[in-house]
Amino acid sequence: MSPHVEVALNHLAGRMGMKLPQTAKLALGRRPGGMHDLFVARETLTHASNPAPA
Repeated sequence: MSPHVEVALNHLAGRMGMKLPQTAKLALGRRPGGMHDLFVARETLTHASNPAPA
């Protein structure tokens, strides 16, 4: 699985209100995000625990 779990979790759980306990567990185990072969992943910083839009 790619390092982009935070992006999907933020959108589906944080914004759409879906219950994703296994995805949340996976994301917590990968925090903080680190290097990827192609770029520096910053998903933890930019997407983890972001509030839902008003």
